[in-house]
Amino acid sequence: MESKYCVACGQPFLPRPQTPHQTFCSASSCQRTRKQQWQRNKLQVDPDYQENQKRVQKDWLERNPGYYRQYRA
Repeated sequence: MESKYCVACGQPFLPRPQTPHQTFCSASSCQRTRKQQWQRNKLQVDPDYQENQKRVQKDWLERNPGYYRQYRA
């Protein structure tokens, strides 16, 4: 299998045989970038995911009242 270049860092890597269309290397920073891109795209195209994220954030804020006030202080 020939090497590819990572979309995030631009370094060459060997993709796993199980994932021939792999575009990101296995470095943790590149995987973090991959996940952020996936989440950004998912929020734009999937209304169920968007609603779920709103609900989860609202629930977290209800469980942690005053968090942002303390964080800014």
